Amino acid sequence: CIGAINLLITMKLSDDAYTMRSVVLGGSLTYATWDMILIATVIIIPCVIYIVHKAIHLNILNIGEEIAVGLGVNLKKERKKLLLLTVILSSIAAYISGGIGFIGMIAPHIAKRLVGPNYKYFMPLAICIGAILVLFADIVSRYFVNNGQFIPIGTLISLIGAPYLLYLLFAEDR
Repeated sequence: CIGAINLLITMKLSDDAYTMRSVVLGGSLTYATWDMILIATVIIIPCVIYIVHKAIHLNILNIGEEIAVGLGVNLKKERKKLLLLTVILSSIAAYISGGIGFIGMIAPHIAKRLVGPNYKYFMPLAICIGAILVLFADIVSRYFVNNGQFIPIGTLISLIGAPYLLYLLFAEDR
């Protein structure tokens, strides 16, 4: 049903609006403005500081719920806060670049392999790796411009992400 509604809306768009929608759905920094980046930065910085501050709780939650409760962590309260921050940060990322699915899957895995599971180091590194991958994909997509059409960043990230996730899947099996 949602797909049908999406198709109906898409059919009514002008050529320019359809192109913009397609690029944004595939992920792109083409339509990002400095105002959008300023707004995102003002929201992202306090969220990241809070998450790094709560790294000890994340590490405790990673050990297990019973241990976390035993150490005085209010599970419901912490989960609600962290879920809200996740939604905010994901929304900001989608606001700037559209949908880039694999970035949220591969950046944390790379970061965890580099610094281990301690969230104090792992989370900021995952954010940096994700940003670097998106910028790299944007540079590559702009290099392969065809008649003014960019390759969506999400497509390029998928070309990196899918094989890497398959590698992780088979490497974990061994």
